[in-house]
Amino acid sequence: MLRHADKLFVLVIVTVGITMGACDDSGNPTEPGTLIVATATGGNAPDEDGYQLVLDGAETHALEVTGTLEVELPAGRHTLRLIGMAEHCTVPIGTSRQVEISARNTTQVEFEVTCTATGARITVATSGIDIDPDGYRVVVDGSAGDAVQSNGTVVAPVLPGSRTIGLIGLAPNCSIEGPETQTVSVEESVVAPVEFSVVCLAARGVVGVVVSATGVDTDGPYSATINSTRLMSVGPSETFYWNAVPLGDHQVALNVPDNCAVADSQQSVTLTGGSLVRDTVEATFSVTCETRRGNLRITTHTTGTVPSDPYYPTRYEVTLWAPDFYYGEYPYQLGTVEPNGTLTTSVEPGSYRLEVDNVPDVCTPAAYNVSPLNVESGDTLEFTFSFTCPP
Repeated sequence: MLRHADKLFVLVIVTVGITMGACDDSGNPTEPGTLIVATATGGNAPDEDGYQLVLDGAETHALEVTGTLEVELPAGRHTLRLIGMAEHCTVPIGTSRQVEISARNTTQVEFEVTCTATGARITVATSGIDIDPDGYRVVVDGSAGDAVQSNGTVVAPVLPGSRTIGLIGLAPNCSIEGPETQTVSVEESVVAPVEFSVVCLAARGVVGVVVSATGVDTDGPYSATINSTRLMSVGPSETFYWNAVPLGDHQVALNVPDNCAVADSQQSVTLTGGSLVRDTVEATFSVTCETRRGNLRITTHTTGTVPSDPYYPTRYEVTLWAPDFYYGEYPYQLGTVEPNGTLTTSVEPGSYRLEVDNVPDVCTPAAYNVSPLNVESGDTLEFTFSFTCPP
């Protein structure tokens, strides 16, 4: 039993007991757990009618003022809610809980209900954006008292008479709508209602990064930072947004590939508050890119008669082999070229081995290899391969 002045505390303890049992197809236990709810009553204003426990928004069980309740529940996440309290009773930290019941584990959940015979029932309704997450504290005649949620109710024990009630602990972006304090006349064995409306304005904003890229090979990659941190990738001709950025001045920077240049790689943006809508600012970066690839032009010259199926004419295959950590070399098929033709293609800078094959066996040489082949940005490398076939 818990006692404190004229307050009544109700302690709800949830205990889960699991025994060995069956499992589903995924190996998860399917046996139920045991939910044990215990209530302890004290104080000078008990709620004689008791309470109700709502499980998962559907199943309801009566709770005596003093007693226990056992309920079997399957393993998993469940929602518990305590209802049916008298008007002079409240749960300062909330009437709802979520509990994760794990097989073969014990989980405990506590509800503390405060009941007061004489006092003030303070109800707070908070609207707006970036609502104060930790709620407020009630002040009675200049003395701080109980905590109350941003949208919640608490019964504060006060002596009979004229009392001045207010709230403290509001976040800087939140303020009371109307008078900051209210004067209420409290009578013996009566709980007087007091209501406060709080409005919270935006305490954070949104910063966007826009990349406008022109030229060739503009696909990036690009990366943006805000205040030298929070590195994020962003593509060309698209916008990336950071949400929940604090108000004030910020530095946004863009990193570009070696083949690109940006006129102003770092920009200053400012987020302002004082509104029910988040401030959104964008930093636009103009990027100009040059080709970062090289070009290969492969020409084949064949003399003699090239054996060929009329339905499948002979075409030589051109392959570029790149060094690879796992395989030693990795092939990139550049395409095919006629026995007397030209293939032009672009490749990333690097070191390669070039191979031309699928040449008929009667022709010499049967294949060509060029190694090493070094391609740099902007290069145009030309190769001519000659093959001799029988008349």
